[in-house]
Amino acid sequence: MLTKEEEKQLHAEMSAHQTELEEKWNAAKKELDGLIHPKYFDFAENHDTFYSNGIVETHEVDDKQNGYGKDQRNCRIKGENSPLYMHTTSEVEYYYGYEGKYEGDSVEYWVHQWSVGMEGDSYSGYLLFPMTDGRFWKVRYSC
Repeated sequence: MLTKEEEKQLHAEMSAHQTELEEKWNAAKKELDGLIHPKYFDFAENHDTFYSNGIVETHEVDDKQNGYGKDQRNCRIKGENSPLYMHTTSEVEYYYGYEGKYEGDSVEYWVHQWSVGMEGDSYSGYLLFPMTDGRFWKVRYSC
């Protein structure tokens, strides 16, 4: 069990880490301004946690895994020992009563995700969002 002082210290460290993550996220958004449609920022921020993992290039592959349909489009990141990403289409949704200008807009991206919850209701993974120059912005998330 933590003492009150240890609890305060842990809270301060967690708060500082969260601030650092938010600063990095905002710096990435600024760097990507004009290179990615703003609806992808909104889409990513609607997940509970999100981290910018840089810019990558991909190549489509014919690889399939359990549960992948025969017509499923898949890709891997070039130059990495990359997991398989599935092509996905979704739409921007806002939560917590927030109304944004991209509500309902379609988004296409690549996803690699896994379940981390005991009940299978918590997910983590990576999203690859298309950029205007053909590369992709890699975002780590959990929700």
